[in-house]
Amino acid sequence: GISFSVVDLPGIYSFDTRSEEEAVTRRFVEQGNYDFLLLICDATCLERGLHLLWQTLQLCADSPIILCVNLCDEAARKGIVIDFPLLEKELGIPVIPCRARDQGGLDRLKTFLSTYAEADPDNHPHILPQSFQPEQLAAQTVEYTNINYRSREERLDRFLTGPITGSLCMILLLLGVFWLTVSGANIPSEVLWDLLFQLETVLAETALKLGAPEWFISAFIYGGYRVVAWIVSVMLPPM
Repeated sequence: GISFSVVDLPGIYSFDTRSEEEAVTRRFVEQGNYDFLLLICDATCLERGLHLLWQTLQLCADSPIILCVNLCDEAARKGIVIDFPLLEKELGIPVIPCRARDQGGLDRLKTFLSTYAEADPDNHPHILPQSFQPEQLAAQTVEYTNINYRSREERLDRFLTGPITGSLCMILLLLGVFWLTVSGANIPSEVLWDLLFQLETVLAETALKLGAPEWFISAFIYGGYRVVAWIVSVMLPPM
């Protein structure tokens, strides 16, 4: 029963403006035309979110902030354990763990949002700039029970972005795209062509048995249907 306006800003990782998205978000935050900020970060990389929180505090030290830590299910799957009570205590602001995929924690988040929307902005808790160090706080509050949780991703990264293997993968990918465009797509095209034009014959014979006039069969089956079947069978596979 509480109404308030929400501005969804472009998602960024830093206020060091290198792109238009970062510039848009930075300008909005600096202008301060809002009652409070909801900052959403990734539980699988909490330190990065804390860096963004630290930068946010440099831009608007007096703005109330709620920190939402999303992807907690993904963090648990990777063996990442976050001490949320300690994190909330050290920051001095509400910290809400969430799992947006299955709506976990969203009711608690809505409760905080409605409370902040109704309350006097001057009474919201917030922290002062430079009152915490992102790296130190992440080290205090995050525990990695599986230290090799990123080993497979790192191996893939090294392979796909390496100076030799990465270039080879790019060349093979481009060759694969060229092959699909030039000849590979002909295989599904032929299958679609045979299927759709066999169906055209069935439709024409059925319409004739039902007593449809010749002009109807010519216009809608040999005309409209044939054009659509032609386009789908020729264009859909390469697209």
